[in-house]
Amino acid sequence: MKAAFAYDKFIEMRRNRRFPLHVPVRFAHASHTGSLQNGEGSTRDISGFGIYVQSNALPSVGALIQLDVLLPNLEDLAPGMR
Repeated sequence: MKAAFAYDKFIEMRRNRRFPLHVPVRFAHASHTGSLQNGEGSTRDISGFGIYVQSNALPSVGALIQLDVLLPNLEDLAPGMR
């Protein structure tokens, strides 16, 4: 990811549009010792190429992560929407 700073303002340089999405997530990953670790957090935004997750748990760099994004039931939020 590249970023440019101009006049103390952040300019987004990502190629894909990101959409705000604030929903809970759960994830699992192997620790540096090989034991399975679980974590929870929430999303900040999402794109076709990734999800920004906020969490107090910090997997190791390069760790493989299984991520479950807990989306709400749209029928409960907007009747008639499909």
